[in-house]
Amino acid sequence: MKKRLLGLSLVLCMGCSSKSSGVGVATPFEQVSSMEEAESKSGFSLDFNSDYDYKIQVFDYGMIEVIFFDGSSEVYRIRKDKGVSDISGDYNSYEIVEEIDGVTYKGNGALISDALWNDGTYSYAIISDGLEKDVMYNLVSSVK
Repeated sequence: MKKRLLGLSLVLCMGCSSKSSGVGVATPFEQVSSMEEAESKSGFSLDFNSDYDYKIQVFDYGMIEVIFFDGSSEVYRIRKDKGVSDISGDYNSYEIVEEIDGVTYKGNGALISDALWNDGTYSYAIISDGLEKDVMYNLVSSVK
């Protein structure tokens, strides 16, 4: 009987502890409802062309990230931030790393997972699980 009560007490305690204390894991981003809101929070704009549904996030230090979905599956992300560094957050090794017209493309086989570039003021990244080359090239050319 003591074991049952102890087990029940633990379950009840676990179910209420995080809600009652208000303690949680802080996230470094805030989801926003429009690109205008993202631009207001970050201080810069991000333009792109896409037929996918998307959600927009602004990181607490200003980076804009747009996540694109096909149904409930993520297809790719576009990021833009001030500065000239790698903002992809992808530290995987790839078979292919090549630079074309100032854009670094990383991928395996026929698919490109990342495209990274900067214009001297802003850094850009497109991150995916792998897109066909022509799809990635078109995305890069549409991002400003």
